[in-house]
Amino acid sequence: MSFMKKLPASLREIRILICQTSPGSAGVRQYVASQYPSIKSAHPDLKFLVREARGIPARAIARFDGGYESELALDGVSAEAVGDRLRSLVENGK
Repeated sequence: MSFMKKLPASLREIRILICQTSPGSAGVRQYVASQYPSIKSAHPDLKFLVREARGIPARAIARFDGGYESELALDGVSAEAVGDRLRSLVENGK
């Protein structure tokens, strides 16, 4: 599923943390490779950061106004489900 068309005004940043080699991060790596260009073109001002570190479980962190952060585990999630999980992270973290 694709990422949200309209984002909350309070959303400042989305950070994706993945391992470059672990099977648990494979779905997230695939999602980022296929969807990053469309996300950045639809939301050019959004900080959409991808951080790689060996051996960490895949997760996403959304940062909102006032420094509030919401985190969601993505380890073992398929590429198709990552967009839905990000959407729920953003909608529930407002």
